[in-house]
Amino acid sequence: MTPHNAFVPCANVAGWPNSICKGLLVDGACDPILPTSFRIGEAAVASLSAVGLAAARLWELKTGTSQEVSVDTRRATASLRSGKYMKMDNSVVSTDRNTIMGTYPAKNGRWSYLHCNFPNHRAAALDVLGVDEDPNEVKKAVARWDALELEEAIIKAKGAGGMVRSIEEWSRHPQGQAIAGLPLMEIIKVGESPPEKLPDGDRPLSGIRVLDLTRVLAGPTCARTLAEHGADVLKITSDHLPNIGYQEYDTGHGKLSANLDLRNQSDSDALKELVRNADVFSQGYRPGTLGNRG
Repeated sequence: MTPHNAFVPCANVAGWPNSICKGLLVDGACDPILPTSFRIGEAAVASLSAVGLAAARLWELKTGTSQEVSVDTRRATASLRSGKYMKMDNSVVSTDRNTIMGTYPAKNGRWSYLHCNFPNHRAAALDVLGVDEDPNEVKKAVARWDALELEEAIIKAKGAGGMVRSIEEWSRHPQGQAIAGLPLMEIIKVGESPPEKLPDGDRPLSGIRVLDLTRVLAGPTCARTLAEHGADVLKITSDHLPNIGYQEYDTGHGKLSANLDLRNQSDSDALKELVRNADVFSQGYRPGTLGNRG
């Protein structure tokens, strides 16, 4: 397998030459590794290759020592759903979905997806449908709805879910068109500052302080990755925010954690003080959410 197709956009954004792949060894079978039409294996290899090469490059800048990076395709793919393989005290941790989460037939041959693992999303969907938490009742209720109208009602109720669309339909949707015009990722310079020497330490990111305000999977995994390469990561959450325990266990490796309720001025002030002493600030809330908290 080659990570070329998925890796090149990452390399381009980072300003890396294509020759950087010379220090990369990829071992294992090509897609499909998982039963899906999407090239999950290639995406996994490209992502971990980028992480490994970035860490190696940083270490070289720090110490003058270079190294090769090796990625196993099956293990890389497994890492994308690491929660499924997690054990605590030698016991399997359940990652089962809530019983009403899933895809249901709606009117006119269309289908609707209900995202109900988080309690707040589940409550929103049940409130819109007007039924109890019973798969059969949910199925009957969804069947009475137009799929697009149900999508809009659930979103208005601050839930999560939507009408199932073909790739062609998604490409015509305003959101699909909006993201189609965006690069895979962007680096935007927000200001000037004098360069600082990398902190001393025996890991590429030793001494780098990260403030992690992300939730669910993508953001927490990014911060966990920084921790894996030596960063000091502090996860900030709050007791009143919904969570799924096993996700916290899986993405929390190597992090410290603390609770701050940003509805309280004293906690908001504490966060601002933490920000002043951090090198990296990571957050994934909706636009304006943190701004509304000051």
